[in-house]
Amino acid sequence: MISLERFVRTRGASKVEFRGYTRKMFLTDLDDLEIRLTPLEKTVYHMFISHPEGIMANCIKDVEQELRDLYGRFSNASNLANFENSINNLCDYLNPSMQEKVSSIKRKIIDSVGYNMAKYYIIEKDNTDDRYKIKLDRNLVNFIE
Repeated sequence: MISLERFVRTRGASKVEFRGYTRKMFLTDLDDLEIRLTPLEKTVYHMFISHPEGIMANCIKDVEQELRDLYGRFSNASNLANFENSINNLCDYLNPSMQEKVSSIKRKIIDSVGYNMAKYYIIEKDNTDDRYKIKLDRNLVNFIE
């Protein structure tokens, strides 16, 4: 942990690579550390990565088709009803599913890299505009098919 904290102070955020068709997440400057996410968590994370401006919590319904496309790519759900239910729950502002996924992603990232480093990668509410976003500089993000 000491060397990780020193890395944060001297270099900042690690580069992130999303690899393969299912876009596994690796922090390349941290010895290719993989952050393992479930297909639904990966769907939520990629949705926020593709929106650096952030998304208001009550506007998730506006990106429903994007969530469907991403989840279709990441999941091997053969049960259409379960697929639809998962997407509908994410898009329902009154359903806690989205917040549960955001919290689970945050916990996995903090457990992997510690809190100081995690601040670059977690999905957080920006108090200046009330949008949820990932602070990571998108120049550090690379997609490798």
